[in-house]
Amino acid sequence: DSTGTITRRPSVQPTSRQVMPPPKTSAAKKDWGYQKQFKNAQSPEIDKLIDLIGLESVKAKFLSIKAKVDVAIRQNIDLSRDRFGSVLLGNPGTGKTTVARLYAKFLSSMGIIPGDKFIETTGSRLANDGVSRCQKTIETLLKDGGGAIFIDEAYQLVRGTTDTP
Repeated sequence: DSTGTITRRPSVQPTSRQVMPPPKTSAAKKDWGYQKQFKNAQSPEIDKLIDLIGLESVKAKFLSIKAKVDVAIRQNIDLSRDRFGSVLLGNPGTGKTTVARLYAKFLSSMGIIPGDKFIETTGSRLANDGVSRCQKTIETLLKDGGGAIFIDEAYQLVRGTTDTP
């Protein structure tokens, strides 16, 4: 003001502490916890997947497949004609290979696929090696009792190149 007096305003103190809301528990984690507690469900692969951050749609898919297999076993339904192949999409470092390994072990433990061998290759390797090499890869898998083949960068099969899409 014109008299040269400085007026101080009282500092505003919060009346209560601001508290962060508790982290949300995923629906898949709740569902899996319920199944373990009340239905005696067990799966080391689902336990590992549930512990990963995010991936909610993947977790839901695992639980959906488990439910389908459990019902098929109880009702004596043959699942041999069902297909359980998957395409995992995401940026580098988002866990696609980790999830693929868990998925292969999960399918094996549920009796969906025979064996638990995991062969990892790339689309360019398969495209460059030709049909005979692909056939040898499949034969190796079958000779070893079965399992899964993970094709990283699978888009390279279609384009026949190592360029990014």
